[in-house]
This record gives sequence, structure tokens and C-alpha cells, in this order.
Amino acid sequence: MSLFAELKRRNVFRVGTAYAVVAWLLIQAADILLGNFGAPEWVFKSFTALLLLGFPLALFLSWAYELTPEGVKRATDVEAEQQVIPKTGKPIDRLIVISLLAVISILIVERVWFVGQSSEPGSYSAEASATLGDPDSVAFASVTGGLVAVLPFRNRSVRDQDAFFAEGIHDDLLTRLARVASLKVISRTSMMRYASSDKSVPEIARELGAAVVLEGAVQRAGDQVRVTVQLIDGPTDVHLWAESYDRALTTETIFSIQADIAQAVAGAMQVMLSPDETEALRTGSTDNLQAYEAFLRGTLLSGFAETSPERSRQAIAEFDRAIALDPDFAEAYARKATIQLRSFWLAVGSRSLREEARESVAQARRLAPDSIETLLAESQLYYFAELDYASADRALGKVLAQAPQHANAWPFRGWVARRDGRFDDGIAAFERSLSINPQAADVLVSLVESTFARGEFDASAAWLRRA
Repeated sequence: MSLFAELKRRNVFRVGTAYAVVAWLLIQAADILLGNFGAPEWVFKSFTALLLLGFPLALFLSWAYELTPEGVKRATDVEAEQQVIPKTGKPIDRLIVISLLAVISILIVERVWFVGQSSEPGSYSAEASATLGDPDSVAFASVTGGLVAVLPFRNRSVRDQDAFFAEGIHDDLLTRLARVASLKVISRTSMMRYASSDKSVPEIARELGAAVVLEGAVQRAGDQVRVTVQLIDGPTDVHLWAESYDRALTTETIFSIQADIAQAVAGAMQVMLSPDETEALRTGSTDNLQAYEAFLRGTLLSGFAETSPERSRQAIAEFDRAIALDPDFAEAYARKATIQLRSFWLAVGSRSLREEARESVAQARRLAPDSIETLLAESQLYYFAELDYASADRALGKVLAQAPQHANAWPFRGWVARRDGRFDDGIAAFERSLSINPQAADVLVSLVESTFARGEFDASAAWLRRA
């Protein structure tokens, strides 16, 4: 009790409270200002870390030192008649009250005004709606009919291990955007090269031929998540739409935010969503957050270029974990089949993976026979395991009937056609793929090979120069 009384007398509790409230305000300000000025992610993390490290230092200083008329002295060296600690409590109290009022004001603005204006599913702010809905707007007109580039989402979480969550949300958003028939969304493979780039939005847009660029960041803290996004006109660097979502962390929240973003992008591109597309955007793959996180980890481990025995085993284990948590998770079965087939084909896994993939595809068919993910897994089963190119092509045709601009279906259709001996169809599919994904190096190499095999050496050389 004597220690508690002394801590109270020396204003240690007051200083701790004041420091925590002011630090929170500074973090909010840094989050906004650094993001708007395009500062690297490490700047925000370093600033936050310094504030955290300063907390125990502030407590120590308030205990060990005292401000006197003669300056700062050690508390043990100050005579009783010189002590002013009791008098300094009131100014600190006033600082705490003022800071708390500022915190409350910010929370009211974020939770009431912005949520009421734009965080409900399927809506955005009145100002953004007016801009996006005006066909005479210069910014609006400049983006009509072009490519959409979604930059890798930045991880704003304090924990580095949450980086996969931001990356996974980015990948899942691309998958959802691909469901919109009229949107041409550049694939994740091409976008990942800009993960740490310091290039400006107009530079990135020019390199990719993108009409609009979407930037985003994800911050996860316990059972809460904040997703901030802004849609930018590529050529002019004009901001078309921006939103910040502060929600409880659930799969319903994540899917709702992704649907909102997709609708905003469609609005900017002057694309009318059909009722089926609107429903598809809002349909979640699972209600289990842990299953969804395992699914994201499995997906990120499944990249074609990084395929290895260890990554393959890890990816399959993550999909198995997702399925164990949610046995009705159709997309997890489909993605599991994809990595099983790829590992079998590239000989980085056992031959038994072919039979295991057949079972995974059968489960995906049982749960969601007409979904894009199931049909993509089917096409790869026919291609890698059955060498049935006609059936693989039919499955890809069903995918492209739902999503005509699907960045991953077109190149795969080209490889199917080429292996089937239909070189004209293969080259046409590869060229269509490049109209969506202009920096797809693997597609360019396929065009080099295909035109060379046909004896079209000038064309092959031209594709090789571009590659």
C-alpha cells in the first residue's frame, strides 16, 4: 500500500495514462499522414515501436525525477518544502481530459459518421458516389474500359507474422474481382513485383497499361481489423475513392469489405454488376475464421514459381487444416487439388498425389460443382492427371463463361490447346491473356516457344525481345 501511495503521489499513474492517450492520438495521425505521403511501411512501424519503448521510460522518469523551480532533480534529492509533485497533478489531469475528448471525437467520426456514410455493404460515401457516378467527370472518363491494377496490400499490424494475412486478403480480393465479367484485373503474379517498389502510381500504371490502381493496407489487432483502401486514376494520379473499414474480425466482415471494394472498382470502371455478380461478390467461402486463415496460408504457399517439395507439403497441410475446421469448405478442396496436381506433374511429390487430387476434386464438385475454383481444379485434373485436353478445355470454357476476363484461365487454356496440337488456338489464348496481364513473363515465353515451333521466327524474336 505504501508503494501504491507513493506511485500515486509521484503522478506515475497520471503520466502513464497521459502518455498512453497521447501516443494513441499520435499513432492515428501517423497512420493517416504517412499513408497519404506514401512513406515506406517501416517508417510507421518504427514510429510505433519508439512510442511503445517510450512508455516504460516515461514511467521511470516520473518516478525518479521531479521538476523544481531550479530545474529537473532526482526525487530523492528534493527537500519536502521544495516538492511540487502534488501541484503538477492538475495540469496532467487537464491534459488527460483534453486528450480523451480528442479520442472520443475521433471515434465518433470513425464509428458513426464514416460507418453510417459508407461502411454498410454495397455503399460508399456520398462524395465518392457523386464522383464515380458522373460520366462527364474527367477522372471518370479516363478510366473507362481499362485494366485494374491492385497493388499488394501493406501490413500495418505490429506483428510481422500478420503479413500473410494482408497478402492473403490481397490475393482473395483479386479472386473476387475476377468474378466480375467486365473487369480486366491484372494477376497477382505481375503485381507482386511492386510489393516494395517506390515507383509512383502513374509510373506503375504506365508500365502495366492500367487505367486505375487500387492501394490498400490491413491492420489486425486482436479481434479487430482495419482495412484502408484508395482507388487512384492511373494516368493522372487523381484519387477517385477512398474508404477505411474498422470492423470486428470475422469472415463475414472480410467478405463484406472485399465486396464493397469490388463494387467501388466496378463503379469507377463504369461497369454495371449483374444480380448474379453482386451475389457472388457477397458470398463467403467459409464462416470459420481459423479455416479461412489456413486457406490463405495454403494459397500463398502454392505459387507456381516457388513450387518445392517442402512448400507443397506445407500448402497441403494448411488446406487439410482448413478442411478439418470446415468440412464444407469447397474452395479449400479445389486449391488443395491444384497443388496436389502441380506437385505430381513437376515431380516434387509422390505419384500418389494424382489419386489424392481426384478425391479432392470430387469433394469440391460435391460441394460447389459450378464454382470457378472447382472448374479450374477440374481443368487441371484433366490436363495433369488424365491428359484429356478436350475435357480440360470444356471446363475452362465454363470458367470463362462466368468470368471472361479471368487472368489465370486464359493462359491455361493456351497451354491446353498447344499440348492438344491446336497452335492457332493456343497463340490466340496467350495473346488474350496478355491483354489482361501484359507483364506475364511465362505467357511471353510460351508465345516465343509456340511461334518458334511454327517456324514464325520473326514473331518469336519479337516476343523474346518483349520478354
